[in-house]
Amino acid sequence: MDTSTWVPIGTSVVAVVGTLAGTLLAGLIHSRTSRTSQAAAEAESRRSEILSTVTALVAALDDHRRAQMVRTRGRVRSTTPAGNGATPEESYTQAVHQTRSAVTGPSVTLRIICPELAEAAERAVAATFTIRDAESLADAEELRLRSKLACDALVTEAGRFLAHAI
Repeated sequence: MDTSTWVPIGTSVVAVVGTLAGTLLAGLIHSRTSRTSQAAAEAESRRSEILSTVTALVAALDDHRRAQMVRTRGRVRSTTPAGNGATPEESYTQAVHQTRSAVTGPSVTLRIICPELAEAAERAVAATFTIRDAESLADAEELRLRSKLACDALVTEAGRFLAHAI
């Protein structure tokens, strides 16, 4: 074969190899872009879930703190039975139990999905649950303030975590 035959064959081989290389490169770029987009979507989903869970936990702790304070004020103000035969403390017990139960879901969820915030969440929960041990309205008020500070610390730590980790 002479050179005039090899030139078209060589040109064709180079064109095919170039096309294959271009297709391979485009596929790799598409795959990388797809993985990056998926990772970004997963990170945003996790961030949103953590934010929702922290919000739900803080709201539940706020409700429980309020119920505890209402029960404590009722206990301090009156020790006479209510009209239905229940003491004031007993009449608030159901609300306190409901608000305490409402804390469990977000607390457990947060510990599972974001162990990095578990310690701060547990401090906030413990500080809020401690209000029930108050022996006076002044004690309850002091414990309420500690609870609010612990919840604020949880929110601050969650904000820091979400800003840097995800």
